[in-house]
Amino acid sequence: MIDFEPYVQSPNDRAPGRLEALRAIQQELAEMEAADAAVRAGLSARARRHESSVVYSIRLDPGEVQALETRAAARGLKPTILARNLVRCGLQEDPDLRLAAALDAFEAALSELRAAMRG
Repeated sequence: MIDFEPYVQSPNDRAPGRLEALRAIQQELAEMEAADAAVRAGLSARARRHESSVVYSIRLDPGEVQALETRAAARGLKPTILARNLVRCGLQEDPDLRLAAALDAFEAALSELRAAMRG
């Protein structure tokens, strides 16, 4: 904090309450600087942590959205959960894409079978 005493030049500068007002302003400025520092520290602390998840936004065409929603509904899942799991499966070291293709074929056959049974 700044000592204002050396800057007091005239008797008017020593008017009752003037130094106290300057000190109060100085205290308020110090508190604001401390608050700003805390905010900056908090923002940097909010930076991505190793264990925290991150939200990604992806763009899908209408056919992909429909497929995702249909598959999710068939499994009783939210589409976002299925999408996340599909991404996770795709990120495995050695994803077995044959399994995904076989599952797609099975789902298509099952869908055809259900349609044939209804109609």
